Amino acid sequence: MAEVMDSKFEQRRDRISNLPDALLCHILSFLPTKFALGTSILSKRWRYLWKSVPILDFDDDLLLNRNAATPAELEERTIMFLNFVDRVLFHSDVSSVQKFRLLYYGSRLDSVYSWICTALGRRVQELDLNFLMLHGDIELPPMFFISKTLVVVKLWHAIFLDIPSTVWLPNAFSSLDEEEEQEYEVVVDAPNLEYFTITDYVSKKHLVNNISSLIKAFIDIGPDSEEFEESSHNGHMSYRGRISELLRRISNV
Repeated sequence: MAEVMDSKFEQRRDRISNLPDALLCHILSFLPTKFALGTSILSKRWRYLWKSVPILDFDDDLLLNRNAATPAELEERTIMFLNFVDRVLFHSDVSSVQKFRLLYYGSRLDSVYSWICTALGRRVQELDLNFLMLHGDIELPPMFFISKTLVVVKLWHAIFLDIPSTVWLPNAFSSLDEEEEQEYEVVVDAPNLEYFTITDYVSKKHLVNNISSLIKAFIDIGPDSEEFEESSHNGHMSYRGRISELLRRISNV
């Protein structure tokens, strides 16, 4: 009788493990990658599931614990974090990444650049990058500006954008054109774009041609340096004209 009860208890306890792989990977996708990979020690059933999780979420704060680490410990943990990300990207079986999030505080520009290239090469849809670099800024690779799969891009802090003459992001921003006199204009032609957020104090023009799917927009645009230098009347007139035209073009939101 006791053996029967133990068997029933074991079945109830491991009910989650009996779920389909796709559902388990979906559950694991809500965890930072560090914790998702940690489930591999639960049993043979879980050993390789993390390799199929379509969301990769790396946060060095989860490993480094800077407030409680000595400089030597911090250096050792930093190397561990770099190796951890390298191993995960090498062993991951996901060919189409839904989301790649990376929070990193350090100086290894080469490693970070390589990770971003790997994510872009795996057709990432959402890119969330947050850096505080000790030496220099992260420069996004050229392939970023021609990604056909990117839908959501979040860039924070130490990131340098060396914008080429033409940018083609069909599911987000279509192009950011740089003219001969270093005058920037933002051109948005994105029929699949649903959420549009822009903070810009540089560009002189903002052209919106096709945003038929737009649901929500957040606009924070200020006058550029030349408009500040011009007379208050002429500068403000130019600035108000740009804003009015942009708002008119997204009036369907």
